[in-house]
Amino acid sequence: MPNTPPTANTPLTKAQRESVSTALDSIRSSLSFLVGLRPSDKQRLLKMGHKNRAFVEDAIKAGVNNPSMLPRSIEPESLQDKLTLFAQMRGVQFDLQQVTELVDNTVTIMGSELYEDARFIYSLTKTKVQADGLNTATAKLSKRFAGQGRRSADKTENKAPVVQ
Repeated sequence: MPNTPPTANTPLTKAQRESVSTALDSIRSSLSFLVGLRPSDKQRLLKMGHKNRAFVEDAIKAGVNNPSMLPRSIEPESLQDKLTLFAQMRGVQFDLQQVTELVDNTVTIMGSELYEDARFIYSLTKTKVQADGLNTATAKLSKRFAGQGRRSADKTENKAPVVQ
């Protein structure tokens, strides 16, 4: 197992859960213009990747600096505002991705620790079945590994090493 930091063992307090919920509600409220897209809608949109960003910025700048070339339906200020908002939203996106990554990593570590603990408890139930009356618990837990069987030592020893 990779060298992982210890995780918290105390559940969130009601105040902590409410604080997180309030903060998320505040974000949703502050960014009330956010939109949801179906995957099919997302596929149809033009994508502005890293390579296109400089092109977009240069084209918008050309339009803003030369408003007479633009049709009347396009306002130069609107273009600049949209470009500014895009840059701001990229910053918000980056910050949220960092928080999401931390939450994901914490959930992953905690899940791994819990699964490791559960497997250890399961191994204990198998050794203590007769003595402590754990037949029902062992039977229920063993359903998770049904059909997997034990790996024999000669099967694992005779395997060719994997070259990476």
